[in-house]
Amino acid sequence: MIIKLWNRKHLALLKTLQEYTNLPEEITSQVNTYLETLNYYYNPTRELSEDGGFILLATSLKDNIQKEQKKWLHKFHVSKDDMEYRECITIERQKWFIELFIITNDYGIVFIYTTTKGEL
Repeated sequence: MIIKLWNRKHLALLKTLQEYTNLPEEITSQVNTYLETLNYYYNPTRELSEDGGFILLATSLKDNIQKEQKKWLHKFHVSKDDMEYRECITIERQKWFIELFIITNDYGIVFIYTTTKGEL
């Protein structure tokens, strides 16, 4: 499942996701931090099209995050080479990637997804 998160109402969705999926606590904690940052610096009830940006979270290996990522980057005329930041977190036998793309001064996209250990 690929989920878009961008404001305060999605904090409850994040908790539900953790209960019903195998989403690791470390990942939900990271997503929560990003959501709180967006809520603090931008309107916590803002719409997706307003300043701030969003998080695109792929909750399992089955998700085709590359296709979704390509779609969003193309929409904003950004390439994979424009990635601002990338972090890899290894949890058990899975690698989780967090990738930040700055679209404008006030809009960014964070992609969070997993692969099996050793896969990119």
